[in-house]
Amino acid sequence: MNESTNCPIPKFALNPREAAESLSLSERKLWELTQSGEIPCFRIGRSVRYSTEQLRVWVESQRADTGLADETAVV
Repeated sequence: MNESTNCPIPKFALNPREAAESLSLSERKLWELTQSGEIPCFRIGRSVRYSTEQLRVWVESQRADTGLADETAVV
């Protein structure tokens, strides 16, 4: 058996369904945020894709904006 088949290929870009699921948002809400320019995206041809790294940065910026960046646990 080839060892490379045991290692999943990391995803650098997500389609809208995957991005919405990873953010715990509906696809409709993701699209609203995309159209308003709040969430970064890019296109490959006609397909919209979301960079996993840019989504991570966006989530951190949202946490910082709400003051949750320093919280580590909810009691």
